[in-house]
Amino acid sequence: MYLINRIPTKILNNQSSYEVLYNEVPDLSSLKVFRCLCYASTLPVNRHKFDSRAKKCAFLGYKAGIKGFVLTDIHTYEILISRNVKFFDMEFPFYSSSVISIPDTQIYVPNKQVEQVASSGEQSIALEENDEDEAGSNVSAPILPTRKSNRSSQAPAHLVDYDCNSITCHYPMDKFINYSALSPKFHAYAFS
Repeated sequence: MYLINRIPTKILNNQSSYEVLYNEVPDLSSLKVFRCLCYASTLPVNRHKFDSRAKKCAFLGYKAGIKGFVLTDIHTYEILISRNVKFFDMEFPFYSSSVISIPDTQIYVPNKQVEQVASSGEQSIALEENDEDEAGSNVSAPILPTRKSNRSSQAPAHLVDYDCNSITCHYPMDKFINYSALSPKFHAYAFS
């Protein structure tokens, strides 16, 4: 709501709802980049001689009625609110440029196209020669199938009592709820 009230809209003649309500332009200097790197100052009361003077955090947002910033500690994932914060808007601690997603359906190799077709847990590989092969080139790259893990996945111990990521519902609601007792007006309201 904080940002929505400060964004101009066409309905209000390109004014924000904050401008219409308070008759002044909102101050946007306190806006920061979401999840950027920041350092929150630690209080001297909770700090010993050799403790760090700041915590490495990521910016999460603002809290209504409080003049501080909501942050998360990168190492402990603790959520905290602090006013004394130094921001680095162009650094993102949770962003990893080394992660590359490659789709499982096709792998492109120079002069050859490898298609992986998965059927009932087995993988078959089909090779197609391109028409653009150079005559006399005997160089071929080794083609290896994508390795799949054989480990069985288990739910964490704290989620054993819950049915997570289930496709079927063990207790469907329609067996226990009957809408026939609703008045026509409420029935129309409930299903509109």
